This record gives sequence, structure tokens and C-alpha cells, in this order.
Amino acid sequence: MCSSDLSALGIVLGPTTSPGLPRPTLPLGKSPIGFKVPVGRVTDLLLHPGGELEHDGRVLRFPPTEVIYSAGGNPFHHNQNLNRFLDGWQRPGKAP
Repeated sequence: MCSSDLSALGIVLGPTTSPGLPRPTLPLGKSPIGFKVPVGRVTDLLLHPGGELEHDGRVLRFPPTEVIYSAGGNPFHHNQNLNRFLDGWQRPGKAP
């Protein structure tokens, strides 16, 4: 790669990484559920509402999930079995 290629890269990426650039945000507030699930077990959360998981010496009971709000990356990236995850991903918001 020659130096002129690198300067073009800086021009393209520069504005997206500038500290003064305003970024869209949503207020998070406090979760009324107070429940966190390990990212690798999101599929189990979606496929088995009411199921249990042993994690960090505790037993977590999966709550029913009606809405998925995903921020900070590609949720499909963290799952080994994408077909299973897709099945779970499509369940929230559907009547039983």
C-alpha cells in the first residue's frame, strides 16, 4: 500500500472517529427486570422461557422475552448454531 492510499483511508475514517462528532444515543435507564444473561446463552433464553441456567454459582431462571433490543454488535456473531439462534430470534412478539 502506498502513502497516498493511507491518506485516503484517513480521510474516510477520520470523521467517524473524531471526538467532537455527535453520536446518536438512547437513554438506558434502569432495567426493571434486573436480569442479565451470558451472551453465549441468549439462544437458550429465547427458546426456553422459564428455563434455568447455572451461572457464576447461581441458578438463573429465564424470563419470558417479548422484545429484543440489541446494541453494540451483531448478535448472530456470538452463536455457534445459527439455525437454532434464528429460530429463537423469531419467537419474541409472537402469541403462544
